[in-house]
Amino acid sequence: MFALSQLLFPARAYRVLLLFLWNPLILFEIVQNAHPDIIMMFFVILSALFIAQEKILKGWVAFISSVFVKYTSLLSAPFFVLLFMSQNKKLTGRMMILGKLAIIAIIVALISLIPYWKDETMMRG
Repeated sequence: MFALSQLLFPARAYRVLLLFLWNPLILFEIVQNAHPDIIMMFFVILSALFIAQEKILKGWVAFISSVFVKYTSLLSAPFFVLLFMSQNKKLTGRMMILGKLAIIAIIVALISLIPYWKDETMMRG
């Protein structure tokens, strides 16, 4: 959060960080409930930081990780996809970017399944 606020609001980075950290809802959810929403939002903010630094691949992997933590971050997927696709003006370039994003999402999904993979019966249900 601090690194992202330094990129976007350099003069007010510490103020933004303190406002975020002392938010009663954030404190209550982190300390009392230990919701997975905090982990999901960590990956969403990390993705926004990478995108602001123009590290597209890392940003997409962080976003896919947030979806694996909790699927409600999928609601922001169209914004991320449009942002990634705006990197190229030609239709063929946009389709290539969309294909690369899909392949990366599949690879990240398969890598995240490795610890739980026992044998081929896992795929049968």
